[in-house]
Amino acid sequence: MRCSPTCTSLILTVCCFAIQLFTAPLFAIPRFATHRQQHKAHPLHASVTSLDYNVSTKSFELACKIFADDLETVLKQSSGTQTMLGSAKEVKNINELLEQYFRKNIILRADGKPLVTWKFVGKEMEGEAVWCYIEISTANVLGNAPKQLQIQNSVLMELYEDQTNLVNMQIGSVRRSTLLRKSKQQDNLEF
Repeated sequence: MRCSPTCTSLILTVCCFAIQLFTAPLFAIPRFATHRQQHKAHPLHASVTSLDYNVSTKSFELACKIFADDLETVLKQSSGTQTMLGSAKEVKNINELLEQYFRKNIILRADGKPLVTWKFVGKEMEGEAVWCYIEISTANVLGNAPKQLQIQNSVLMELYEDQTNLVNMQIGSVRRSTLLRKSKQQDNLEF
C-alpha cells in the first residue's frame, strides 16, 4: 500500500512534531534560569516572612519567601557577585551572602533587647521564589518568651519604592501580623 504525496507530507509533519514535542524538554533551559535571563518584571514587589517562637529552643524560626530574581539583583548590588540562585553555577558562598543581607535588613528586638545571635539554616527554591530560613536565639537575652517584639524588615526596599513586606509572627498561641513598607519599615507588637 502506498501513501499519496499528501498523506506522506502529513505523516512527516506529525513525526516532526512528535520529535520536537518529546525532545524539547531534554534541551530546554530550566524555567527558573530562563525567567531571570529574560527578566520580565513582575508587577508585585512583596515578601512574606514568618517568625515563630520555639519555646523549647528559646529561638525564633524565621522563614522569608522572596522573588528569586529580586534577591539576585539586590545581592549583586550589595556584594558585586552574580549569585545564580538555584542553578548549577550558584556561588559557593551564597549562604554567607544571604545571611549578611538578611542581618542588615531584618532587625529584631525582644522586650527592648536586640537579638543578634543568628544562624542561617538554608534556602530552597519554590518556582520563581526562594525560601530563606534563619534561626534567631533569645536564650542569652531572655529567660522566657518575649512579651513585646520590635521588627524592622527593609528587605528589597532599596530596590523598589512600592516594596511590601508582610510579617506574620507567633509566640505561643498569640498571632500578630504587620505590613511594612518604605514609609513604615518597623513595627512594635505586643504578645
